[in-house]
Amino acid sequence: MLRARGPGPGALLLRAALGLGRRGRSWQRPQGQDTGVQVHNSLTGRKEPLIVARSDAVSWYSCGPTVYDHAHLGHACSYVRFDIIRRILTRVFGCNVVMAMSITDVDDKIIKRANETQVPALKACVPRCPPVAAT
Repeated sequence: MLRARGPGPGALLLRAALGLGRRGRSWQRPQGQDTGVQVHNSLTGRKEPLIVARSDAVSWYSCGPTVYDHAHLGHACSYVRFDIIRRILTRVFGCNVVMAMSITDVDDKIIKRANETQVPALKACVPRCPPVAAT
């Protein structure tokens, strides 16, 4: 079986040196306050400083679970992982973190599950949402 080969190591190094990601998009370091934290930039593949817009607060949005079925360890890992990172930013680096996490209530998986069980999509996800999110 023949497989197409991707770009060689030289091309990848050149892209990284130019600040280009795997898809050819460039990345420019934002203006703002350097927190002293280094984070992995998935676009360039390098460690970059965490730059925030305001020195008094770090805003953070993350996608939460999609509640098409019962809760599982993957959901818990998401919550725990983000909470640990938030605590490190707060306690070690002195960042005031304002964090928001969504709960996806209707998407393709929920619509498919609703069709299988013959209930409306919103009713399919409500029993699995945390009480605050379902009200």
